[in-house]
Amino acid sequence: MIRWLGTKLLEAFAAETMKTKPAHLLVALLAACSSADRGPPTPQAPPAQVRLVVGERVTPFDEVRVLSVDDANQRFHVYLALRGTSELGPEVPALVMGERRIPVTSHGRTGEVYELLFQVERADAVQLAAALATNLIERPPWTARLCATLEPIGELRAGAERLPLRFTLLNSGPVAVWFLDGGRQRNELGRDNRFEFEVTRDGAPLELRKLFDFGGIGVYRRLEPGQSHVLELDLAHWCRLERAGEYAIAGRYTADVMPAQYQPGEALPMGGYAHLNHEVAVPAQTTVTVR
Repeated sequence: MIRWLGTKLLEAFAAETMKTKPAHLLVALLAACSSADRGPPTPQAPPAQVRLVVGERVTPFDEVRVLSVDDANQRFHVYLALRGTSELGPEVPALVMGERRIPVTSHGRTGEVYELLFQVERADAVQLAAALATNLIERPPWTARLCATLEPIGELRAGAERLPLRFTLLNSGPVAVWFLDGGRQRNELGRDNRFEFEVTRDGAPLELRKLFDFGGIGVYRRLEPGQSHVLELDLAHWCRLERAGEYAIAGRYTADVMPAQYQPGEALPMGGYAHLNHEVAVPAQTTVTVR
């Protein structure tokens, strides 16, 4: 009631004022009245406090990065740097945010710096970035494309100890890329475990040899749009073709791919490699006749 009377008095005063005062005074008075009706703005809740704890000990850190590691920007890595810490001990570090406790995924030492990695989903990443006053860095759209062909090298013989194949990897996309050739061939045969195969004869699958690897040396190769690279391998490292006949071979190559701006060997900021790296599965198939 009091507000209604005040408004009516203001309108009467404004009408009388218009006879002697400029119109802009009326606009200012009405705007002030409207602002008073709305009241003060609703305060926003501050971001939840974030602490790094090792065991139950709060530990300071001096660098934070929040980086997307998938093209949909739904999975993120949160990196923290610790300096002046010799060993973390057996206790598991964790990020505490409000009532949430996020355990460390992995950690390692680079020179004088301990790097801690936490894997989180987008909702947690958004809250952590806001609370830690850092940017949430998303992946840009991925436009690269790879395809491949698979073919025998020469004539394949039943029972042969070697069954050479040629896998031609082609950059069929609009941008240049780097792919890591090797890196998974440290095993008793030197077999490149980036390749996987399914081999069938008359619709029946053949048993394939399982062989674990312990990494290996790899080299980055650059593919411009339309450029290809040939990878040669021996199918006998996966299975022997003991009988003559027709075989269907379905292969898949898992490539670690980096964007064109990457320079092999360069030092990237904390978490930069996982942020840029794409694991791309490239299929190819063929049918061979074994004599």
